[in-house]
Amino acid sequence: MAQVAKIDVAQTVKMGEKLPPDVVPAKDLTYANPQSWKFHGETAEFVGKGDPTVHGTYDVKKLDKGLVYEVYFYVTMKDNQVTSPVKLILELPNGTKQEKTEQITLDPLVWKAVSVGKFLNLFQTGDIKFTFSGVTGDTWKGMLLECVLISPSF
Repeated sequence: MAQVAKIDVAQTVKMGEKLPPDVVPAKDLTYANPQSWKFHGETAEFVGKGDPTVHGTYDVKKLDKGLVYEVYFYVTMKDNQVTSPVKLILELPNGTKQEKTEQITLDPLVWKAVSVGKFLNLFQTGDIKFTFSGVTGDTWKGMLLECVLISPSF
């Protein structure tokens, strides 16, 4: 089962507050099939009939050097509960990849932070890259994506 963390990103957005600096909003991510996604404000909804794969990058210069960080996709389902495998990839500036397939369960309107992986930031420059890849088709239809969170891991 994928590691899940509880965060207040959705509440922060609803309250009109700015997101912490180590958040990549859904609108700043890259979608394998953009026509399969619809935006509602800051939230992206997978409408089905395509590849739900989402990619993103983040500049390590924005992170404190020497800290361990964890990367999460912050997601929920609009209507139905879904339990299905997802492929999660974290690539570091030196080319090292962490890749795993996790069985996750998403309940309607219960936000979850799905862990992609952890890394020790020893990098001067470069981007971390992260990917969420589900089953192509309608398995993830109705999935809502708020953001990617890069958080210090304690």
